[in-house]
Amino acid sequence: MVEPEIPKLRAAGAFVEFNTETGLPPQVEGVRITHAEMTDRKGYFRLYYFYPQDYPEMYHHEQVARERAFETSVKIYKLLHGEQVGSP
Repeated sequence: MVEPEIPKLRAAGAFVEFNTETGLPPQVEGVRITHAEMTDRKGYFRLYYFYPQDYPEMYHHEQVARERAFETSVKIYKLLHGEQVGSP
């Protein structure tokens, strides 16, 4: 879902360029989905931020994936501890 958006964001200049040798990229509160790519400059990356209000479908997809991962981890826990696995 992220990859098709990158060319549009790149063309618009909607990214933050940062030097990995001097620090970490800036964190944006509430933004959990990002994408980074190398640049032509040594040690520099571009970071694209996907804001929830601009990409609600992406965040919905991510939330569903998190919920499924949690459900799977609970099932594995139950299997490892000899508990009945079934509907929560």
